[in-house]
Amino acid sequence: MTSGNEALRRIEGGRWVVSRVWVMEHTGASAATVARWYSRREHHPEGLRFPEVACTIERVHYYDQEAVEAFWSA
Repeated sequence: MTSGNEALRRIEGGRWVVSRVWVMEHTGASAATVARWYSRREHHPEGLRFPEVACTIERVHYYDQEAVEAFWSA
């Protein structure tokens, strides 16, 4: 499921960021579900929406780990 270059979790800008694959493993959600969370984020209140992409490295989107964990716990 991951390419050879994709790290599931890394430090960027002094914070931990995680890939979509990490989100899937952490939550048990499918790739389609994570894609839906992201694409429909504007339909939810700010404190309850999936986080915005924090950075893109080699075409892989990474999300702030704390924001993903806060989304999942909400």
